[in-house]
Amino acid sequence: MRRCLVVAVGLAVVVAGGACSRQAKGTPGVPPGGSHADAPEHPCTWFTAAEIGDRLGTRVRDGQVAGPLGTACQWEGVTDSKAFVQIQVVREVSFWTVPRGLTDLAMLSGVGKEAYVVPAEGGFKAAGLLENAFVSVFV
Repeated sequence: MRRCLVVAVGLAVVVAGGACSRQAKGTPGVPPGGSHADAPEHPCTWFTAAEIGDRLGTRVRDGQVAGPLGTACQWEGVTDSKAFVQIQVVREVSFWTVPRGLTDLAMLSGVGKEAYVVPAEGGFKAAGLLENAFVSVFV
């Protein structure tokens, strides 16, 4: 499971890195730090339900906009209520923090400027800091 999560956050960070660098500032109708759900920089456009389901090993519903200001996308299991993935992109790096004092925290090298993975809420959370944003993945 940890290997799958590292792959997921790695893919999300790579995709977000290109998408975040292309985002136009002050796009009409988009809240600060957010994007339209069908814009290439929004995480709902990065993966299909089939791709997320393949990684989880179970069918999931189509991605739905979630999180504050619509900055996240989440996929939920169709028959497995515990299956859940959420990818969030925050375009304000001043909010970036690495949890401290957790014994299970693992720093990841080679993913963005800084990245980590840690067990959380019955699954895992991984996050990576980019130049102009950071990406969090909850599984």
